[in-house]
Amino acid sequence: MWYAYQPQANGLLILDTEGSDFYTVLAVYTGPGTDFASLVPVACDTSSGSLSKACKTVFRVTRSTVYYIAVDGVGGASGTAQLNYNLGVTPVITEQPITQTVTAGGSVTLSATASGVPAPLYQWYFGSNPIPGATNTTLTVAGFQSANQGNYKVVASNFADSTASAPATLLLDYPLRLDSFTISSDACSMRLIGRRGGNYLIQCSIDLVIWSPLATNTVPYGIWGFVDTNVNHFSSCYYRAVSQ
Repeated sequence: MWYAYQPQANGLLILDTEGSDFYTVLAVYTGPGTDFASLVPVACDTSSGSLSKACKTVFRVTRSTVYYIAVDGVGGASGTAQLNYNLGVTPVITEQPITQTVTAGGSVTLSATASGVPAPLYQWYFGSNPIPGATNTTLTVAGFQSANQGNYKVVASNFADSTASAPATLLLDYPLRLDSFTISSDACSMRLIGRRGGNYLIQCSIDLVIWSPLATNTVPYGIWGFVDTNVNHFSSCYYRAVSQ
């Protein structure tokens, strides 16, 4: 018996003949489907199912490609065949956790969501280490201290594959500081770290006496990346941040 299957998404396809009452052969092909000679083999099996009479194949499929599936009997055996299929779609992170600052002793909750078929499972990480029991779409860190500062991410997985979120950095919101300086020939990039929702002014000086304003911004998550493109006008330059 021949069947045609056209997936609606890229993913991992599981085919098996569990439930058949005879020893089966399962084969999968692609091609134009106009004749046997043009078929291109994709997968084939006779005995990998969990039951002795069943077979099973697992392979990657491409959206809208037609796959021709043949179910036959070993040595010409025949009977009632059952063909089962399960398409798994790799998770995609649809909501990323947010980099932010946290008050010492305070609590912060990171959240992330992912699409995928079947619905993915979640595991949160602190740096490269999994956090025990952190298997929900949200992660709450209570009693935040300096030891909790760092990068957090979540990995969403199902049988098709796994996907990691972008890292979210959590930092103490005090003291107000500028860090992460990167200097090039025509710009200086820096990061301001302060309290969430604060209004801040970045200033520059060439002599540490006269300070000129560069930019003012309200920082909803307490972290502000700023780039000064006027550094090539000075032989040296100093920066400071002021809370307004």
